[in-house]
Amino acid sequence: MSKSVFSSVVPFWLIQKIALLSLISVVVLFTAASCSWNPFSKGDSSASVLGIIKQDPNIKANTFGKINAVKAINGKTDPDGLTNLSVVKISQVDSNTLFALTQEKGVFKTSDAGKSWQRIYVFPVTYTEDKDKVKEMEAAFKRNDDIRVTNFWVQFDKPNTIYISAKHGDSGKIFKTTDGGKTVKEVYVSTGVESSSVDFVVIDPNTETTVYGLTSKNTLLQSLDGGETWKKINDYIKDKDRIIQIGILPLSKDFFTLSEKNGLSTSTDGTTWEKKVLTKKKEDATQPVSADTKVQQIQRKILPQTLAPFKQYQKIIPITNDSTEADEPAIILADKEIWFTSNLVGGTLTQIKNLPIEGDKVQIQDIAVDPVLGIQKLYVASGNRLLVSDNGGETWANKKLTVEGIGNISRIVIDKTNPEVIYLALRK
Repeated sequence: MSKSVFSSVVPFWLIQKIALLSLISVVVLFTAASCSWNPFSKGDSSASVLGIIKQDPNIKANTFGKINAVKAINGKTDPDGLTNLSVVKISQVDSNTLFALTQEKGVFKTSDAGKSWQRIYVFPVTYTEDKDKVKEMEAAFKRNDDIRVTNFWVQFDKPNTIYISAKHGDSGKIFKTTDGGKTVKEVYVSTGVESSSVDFVVIDPNTETTVYGLTSKNTLLQSLDGGETWKKINDYIKDKDRIIQIGILPLSKDFFTLSEKNGLSTSTDGTTWEKKVLTKKKEDATQPVSADTKVQQIQRKILPQTLAPFKQYQKIIPITNDSTEADEPAIILADKEIWFTSNLVGGTLTQIKNLPIEGDKVQIQDIAVDPVLGIQKLYVASGNRLLVSDNGGETWANKKLTVEGIGNISRIVIDKTNPEVIYLALRK
């Protein structure tokens, strides 16, 4: 049909509409194709601001701002690459180098104090614009997205060495990189009855080739050769208790586990363990009391006071500031309460009170201590609020975060070299 005949049969306005619809379809298809490999496309597009926010006096004093830019493998930067991702852990190596763990996309690294982040892929991904190889690239992205990264540990004297724990399919796995994440090697996979996720991984600071892993079935793993071979050194499943934290005490360098019900245990080699009794500080019997409790006051003077143990442990936060002269100072979060001890392995616990939170609504996600002032200055994350005390917990204030609509604060990191620099990890 000639153009003149077609024009005479079909109205010109209809020809324009068809052309416009065709153009829109082409644009949509092109956009979908160009974004299908986007490693950040799975994030929840909820209204809450997630990712990480930072206070930096070098930028603007007492003001938080988003630091969610991610540099993709094609060299382009997405300014909101972390904004829709739940960050559950931050680890700082130095003033410029930090690592962050997201629920959806695993581990990210920054070498410029958060100006931009790069994702660490546990399975190799090679960027290409070759149409014949795009599907392979997309499959590689999907393989990385299908794995659930649970934790990571950085060797602080050699921050290019990182161990990453994960669950992939029905197996728990541990990965290792010695070049900062450019190449990653699978070093452990669970088999048989132990098939589960690996929830924690820790490097022994005394011997860098000694590495520990903990499965979701409470099986403790140990490698003495930098992850090349592994053995099971303890099985806690018979205790019917769940280990919720493993780590290294900063002063003694002892290895510790914290279980939900049984509390703290320590070990020098991962094989022989000693349970530590955490004793709450007795009330001061010399304080004035009303007349009808004087008998109780006398009893307290004569009889040792017995306090009920914690019902549920949640977290141990070792304190590493130089100003504290103690054996192993730490904060313990248990039964939705905050306790401090100057010696975790032999001291008594003193409760930190007066938090401006209603008793039945206590929600504490994390606690941080000023690296210079120590226990004198405390930070507590409760929901999307950051509470600050400048007098050891006597009084508290809400710190203004200057970023609206944020999610819950999951982690607080105070810069070791400049306490005015604060990082907050945000999650759903």
